[in-house]
This record gives sequence, C-alpha cells and structure tokens, in this order.
Amino acid sequence: MRMTKSSSSWSDSLPTATIRVIITATLVCRLLNKHHVYTTVSAMSNVDFHVAPMQCYTNLPFRRLCSSLSPTSTYWTEMEKADDLMPNIRESLIQRLGEPTTSDTSSYQQQQHQDHKLVLQLGSNDPYKVQECVKAAMALEYHQLKEINLNCGCPAIDSGGAPTYGASLMKDPALTASLVEACVRQCQQQQQQQQQKQQVDVSVKCRIGVVDHANDLSSLSSAYDYDRLHHYVSQIQQAGSNHVILHARPAVLAGLSPVKNRIVPTLQYEMVRQIAHDFPNLKVTLNGGITSLSQLKDESSSSSHDYGDSNKISSFMAGRWILQRPLDLIGIEEWLIQESSRTVGGGRDDVTTTTNTNNPDRHYHDDDDDAFTIAKDALEAYFDYCITQSTTTATSTTTTTTASDLCLPLFLVIEQLREDYDYDDDFDDDKTTPPQAVPPAAPMLSYEEMESLYDLLQDGVSELCDCMGKGGKKNKSSSSSSSSVNFKRLSSSFKSLVGTKVANKWKRNRAEL
Repeated sequence: MRMTKSSSSWSDSLPTATIRVIITATLVCRLLNKHHVYTTVSAMSNVDFHVAPMQCYTNLPFRRLCSSLSPTSTYWTEMEKADDLMPNIRESLIQRLGEPTTSDTSSYQQQQHQDHKLVLQLGSNDPYKVQECVKAAMALEYHQLKEINLNCGCPAIDSGGAPTYGASLMKDPALTASLVEACVRQCQQQQQQQQQKQQVDVSVKCRIGVVDHANDLSSLSSAYDYDRLHHYVSQIQQAGSNHVILHARPAVLAGLSPVKNRIVPTLQYEMVRQIAHDFPNLKVTLNGGITSLSQLKDESSSSSHDYGDSNKISSFMAGRWILQRPLDLIGIEEWLIQESSRTVGGGRDDVTTTTNTNNPDRHYHDDDDDAFTIAKDALEAYFDYCITQSTTTATSTTTTTTASDLCLPLFLVIEQLREDYDYDDDFDDDKTTPPQAVPPAAPMLSYEEMESLYDLLQDGVSELCDCMGKGGKKNKSSSSSSSSVNFKRLSSSFKSLVGTKVANKWKRNRAEL
C-alpha cells in the first residue's frame, strides 16, 4: 500500500562562515520572544515561486483555489490587453479581479478574494494606455496587488496577441523603456497622492531573444544573442523596473503555434543565470520548462552553486506544470518554507509560520498539516466559494464568473488524482513503456487519502449541480470503496454543468500542456 510521503528534513547544510551569524540571530530572537522566533515567510524568504499568467486559466477562481494550496506563492492574472480594459477600466478590472477589500469588508468577503500576492499583467505598446490602466488599478487599492507587469514575451500573435506588442517589443528596447517609465511614474504618483504604504513594483516578462521565423533560430549566436538580451535588460532596469521574468527560450513570432513555441526553441537556463549574475540589484525570475518539484529544487540549487546566494536567480515560474498537477502546490509551499528556514535558523522548530498582525492579508498552513489535510481543507473551502459565487453571479453587475470558470479548477484537480490513482498501473516495472514516457514522481497521497478526496469531490460536484439547477438522478452509494472510485467518470460529470463541448475542450487542452 502506498503511503503518504514523509516530509523531508527542514535542516539544510549551511556554509560554515554563516553559522555564527545564524546562531547569534536566533539567540537574540529567542531572548526577545522568550520561547519562539516569530516571523513571516515573506520577511525571511530568499526564493519565490510564481504561477505563470495563462489565458483562460489564471482567473479569480483558479487563483482562489491555488492560493489555498500555497499561500506563499505569487499569482498572476491573465494578460489583460489595455484596449480590452478601456474605456471603463475600473469596471473592467473589478470584473477580472473582484471587488477590492477594505477595512470595512467582512472577513468572509475578504476570504473570497484570497489573492495573497497578485501580479497584474498588461499588454500594450502605448505608454498612455498602460499608464491609464495602472492609474485605475492603483486607485482601486487592491491590498493584494504587489506588482504591475508588462507582457513583452508573448509570441502567440495568431491566437489573440498583437504584432505590435508582446515579444515584438523586444525588438524595440526604447519603447519598452517608455512603457516601464509610464508605469513606474504612475505607481509613484498614486502612492504619494493616496498615501499608500504598500509599494507596487513594475516588472517585465520577456524571452531571452526574439526571431521572426523558426529558421532564424539556427543563425543565433550565443555571444551576440546574450549581448542583445543584456542591453534590453539594462534598458528595463534604467527605466525603473526592479524585476525581470525571463522565459529561457527565444520567441518565434511567425510560423510556430503557441504549443510549439514552448517546445521547438531550445531552453537556455545559463543565459538567465548570467543575467542574474550581471544584474545583482535586479530581481530575476527563471521561467520555462520546469515540470516537477524535484526539477525546481535542482534549478534552485544549480543557481546557488554556480553564482552563490548573492547573485543567484531569485525566483522561479511555472504554468503548465501547475495546470497539470495543481495539488503539487502543496509540495511547493513546503519547499518555500524550507528555503525560508535556511535564512533564519537551522530547523523547523526555529520558525513559526502564522498570520502576522503586521501583514494580515497573509495566511499560512499550520505546521502539523499534512498534504491530505491541506488538500481537503482547500477543496472544502473552494466548494463553499463556488456555491456562493453561483448563487450571486446571476444578480451581480460587477463580476462575470461563469460555471466554466468555477468548475475548471476542480476538473484539473480530479485529472491529477486520476493519474496518481492509476500511477502503479501506468508505470509498472513489469510493463514495457515507450522511451519517451518518463515516470513522474510517486504521488504524495496514499490510496486511502485519494479515495477520501474522491468522496469529497463527488459530494461537492453533486451539490454544485443542484445549486446550478443541473442536478439529475444520483446513484452514488453511501460509502465508497476502492472498486467504486472512478475519477474518469467524475471528470465526465462536468458535462452536465458546462456542456459536452466545453468539457471535451478541457480534456484536449490538458493533453496538449
């Protein structure tokens, strides 16, 4: 019987030169607090994880579920085109981000907008339009908004992008700098006028290079290509941005589909590491090709080993991995806290991660929660959210949350559990598997735990059907055994909620991730 993975050690090997500093800091904190060192993850973290912006996925419901699984991670909106937000920018933002919470907002309403660290990504090549969007976003005073990002890396022109922005902006460093300056200037003005204590940073998300056609990839020279990237990043930094997110592939503007743009161009992590080394005062996030927790840990270790902690990549981003396996965010959360503990002390007992009165918008898992408990609590809370949203959306004039928006995150969770539940069958040592079929890491949940989540999901989907007026004949037995667990059948149940066409599209899209 497969059992839940035991938690890895919270103690990491530390350089000898830093041991005295850590011991001294820990003793001082213990003297001040008598028994424990109290701090928050955000205050001590030396690495961040970002869930990438993905069109039709990273909307409010998806972020709501993910932030319950990993409160420490940073979540991005979909790319919001400035032209789509205008002219009624305020109303458009509320539709996409929800109503901003205030000191008068009830705790329940605040829980419905549980974006802990949110990045708003904008797409445009017009400094004035970008500035107006930033002005409206800042005026709404979203307490969770930490950053405004400019999309300078999207090559998907044929699928909703535009030939004059996205990755095309990498051909025009001066225009990119003007866009950054407009955002920075507006952020600073709004913060002064509204006396906002919280700083909102400006970042740029781009590729490591850009070419017009796939055939041009073969002509790229590493040295020449890096010099162009270095110049582009320097323009971004001089314009006032303090964060650049680099997808470690060049973008192909024509001739490749969005899917092939993530496969055909070769990953070049070394260029991202070199940028982090050459720009020590710039936060650099690596994006592209990270598909598992083990790989995430390896890349983080490689960055520290090659350039040292002071000049390493400061954060990592993944998108498709999280869509395929959203429950892996639980493991990511544990890793983030482990990394944070390296900064403060040598073991888990030295760190207490709780809600801090100086940072009330952050919530962390209890230390004793295991993966199953976290998943169960997150799903129960998300079903409550769905029920509430499905009963209020019909009468709301400020939100456009649909049944499809609410159900898609649940579908993604169920598909991960289906694969994990069949893990031993799909990758049996006695079977001959194709060379390209790489066995994934062993599931974090035991069979019994997945069966318990199956019951929870089945009951929740049934209640959601009733709430949405899509309920039908129920033939669920009062108790579930392993023989009655059928995640594939549970996935198919969404057809009654969103329609067969939409549900089948979800399945096809996931297969292409």
